[in-house]
Amino acid sequence: MRFGFGGGGGLEASGEREGEGGGAVGSGTAAGYIEIRDGRSRFVPVVYPLRMAALCCATALAIVLGLRSGQARRTQARRRRVFCARSA
Repeated sequence: MRFGFGGGGGLEASGEREGEGGGAVGSGTAAGYIEIRDGRSRFVPVVYPLRMAALCCATALAIVLGLRSGQARRTQARRRRVFCARSA
């Protein structure tokens, strides 16, 4: 469970207007569930650490490859512009 609270107030430079405000937010995520079967119970996690690590690594690899391919395209486009400028 996570909670956040905030608030504040202010006065306009001319002193004619002022205001105040506040707010709060909360969120919760399930860590797992309890499975009951054949008179026995066990905790089953929703998130498996090894799967999450693999997902994070795959996401990081995809981002790196995407950035590298974008950089290569920009370099090629730059070279084409220089070549076209020299030949003109």
